Amino acid sequence: MMSNLKKKNMLNMILALLMFLILILASYFIYEIGIQNTNTEEKLYTLDVYSRSDGSLCLVREPDSACSIKTFSIEVENLEARVLQIDSNNLFILYDDNGLKIYDVKKKNKTEINLANVYKSYELHLNNSLDEIKGIIYTDNSSNKGYYSIKNQIKLYDLVYKNLNVKDENYLESSDDFNNYLLNANLEKIELTYLRKDENDCGVYYEVEGYNDKYFFIEHEGCMSDYINKIYNHNKQVIYDKIAHYHVSFLDGMLYLNDDNIIKKYDTSGNLLSTSKNLENVISVINQYAIITLNNELSIYNIDTKDIKKIINWSSNYAFDYYTSAYYSKEQLALMGENEKQEGLYVVIMYKEKDNNGYYGMEYSYNLETKEIVSYPITELEEGRAKPVLYLYPKEKTNIKVTFKYPSYLTTTYPKYNNGFQVTAYPNGDLYDEDNKYYYALYWDEIRYHEVNFTEGFYVEEKEAMHFLEEKLSLIGLNERERNECIMYYLPILEKNKQSIVYFELTDERNKHNPIIIEPKPDSMLRVSLHIKKVNQKVNIKEQQLKTFQRTGFSVIEWGGMIY
Repeated sequence: MMSNLKKKNMLNMILALLMFLILILASYFIYEIGIQNTNTEEKLYTLDVYSRSDGSLCLVREPDSACSIKTFSIEVENLEARVLQIDSNNLFILYDDNGLKIYDVKKKNKTEINLANVYKSYELHLNNSLDEIKGIIYTDNSSNKGYYSIKNQIKLYDLVYKNLNVKDENYLESSDDFNNYLLNANLEKIELTYLRKDENDCGVYYEVEGYNDKYFFIEHEGCMSDYINKIYNHNKQVIYDKIAHYHVSFLDGMLYLNDDNIIKKYDTSGNLLSTSKNLENVISVINQYAIITLNNELSIYNIDTKDIKKIINWSSNYAFDYYTSAYYSKEQLALMGENEKQEGLYVVIMYKEKDNNGYYGMEYSYNLETKEIVSYPITELEEGRAKPVLYLYPKEKTNIKVTFKYPSYLTTTYPKYNNGFQVTAYPNGDLYDEDNKYYYALYWDEIRYHEVNFTEGFYVEEKEAMHFLEEKLSLIGLNERERNECIMYYLPILEKNKQSIVYFELTDERNKHNPIIIEPKPDSMLRVSLHIKKVNQKVNIKEQQLKTFQRTGFSVIEWGGMIY
């Protein structure tokens, strides 16, 4: 009996010991799990963001020779987090950190988005004020595109279009082989459908100007697309047609336009609100102001108040700069690194010949509140369209006159442009002026009045530059001599850049901005402008499709370009 009691006590002791050990082990595991959870909560990684010497942010994970400046870090959950896209103003970053997130560089906050990181590339779509992301254009491996709405957290036009571009903060644009489309960026809705080409094989496109969800629709059509074909109100009813591009302005839901030197004001319903007197010579319309030359004075005319403010006496040595004349806010000036300048309406004048102070021109800033004008001399010439040359190949000896729609864009010309170029041309391209002086081509430079956004083009490295130019210029239709002269000018630029993106602006697009008028009219014309931008890393850019020009009869060839 004692033996059984001892056995029973021994068993109880063993059980008690086991229970004690179990309690110790359970406490240990609970403690470890708590520590692990605490470590998980406290464990943070950082995603370092680097910039170039010019301050632009880079899509790199580690610093390199081009992107070596550590600018800031983002706290992330995943050690493998990486930057996918940065908007062109360096304000927002799309990155992958256990899912896609957007980082606001100014506010230093992040937002998760409901879009999977399964696509080849992304493009951020900002609002007009550049302080909010509206959406993301995403592209798959087959170059199909879709749009993700940040506000509604949904996909729109999912992988439907090959071409999908931002038009403004509320609209997208696309095209197929037959039509162009204006698309709503807030809901899946086609606003307008229109022919891709007209009977002259020229582009057709729309612009939109919005205010409080009401819009003007501006239609450009035909080879002379520096002219607006029609303007529609928000109900898509035509309210005006046939007006020049630089003579239209939109402000706070109002349309201001120049109609034969009379300024008319409309609202988004198409109601005509006011008309001005005849202003003699309207150069441009910016916001509610017309830039005019009246009594040989360059002045600012307030369309609403009818006030006139003189800037300077006008001179034949001046050229109005359509490209940079605009209203600039303090924020826009800061983004351009020009904090010392005042906010206001900028009227920019370029000199055809430098003045005695060595200035290339002058910026006149008009403060809307104080009515004060401050001038800023232009001490360095920003490169415009460099070295366009024009070859003329008539079928027989012919007297030819060449003029430009906007001769004020021209700076240096050779021979001298006196209300046009007047030459005698021969079938081999030889040219002679009225004094029998020989030229092989007509030459000019232009101010910087037009840029491209490089939504398509070509990525070119230094080692491929020569072959690239030979191949593409031959494909486009330049002959051997024209190719050689073009390559001798632009090859050193591509080689110096090391890495570049290149876009070919061709005849239709060139004619939108400064058409050439040639008498007698040529049978065929090719205009080529190379837009070249230096980059610091490989760029995945949609390849531009180039067509071959066919020379027939009296043919005209132009080549030139612009450096960014």
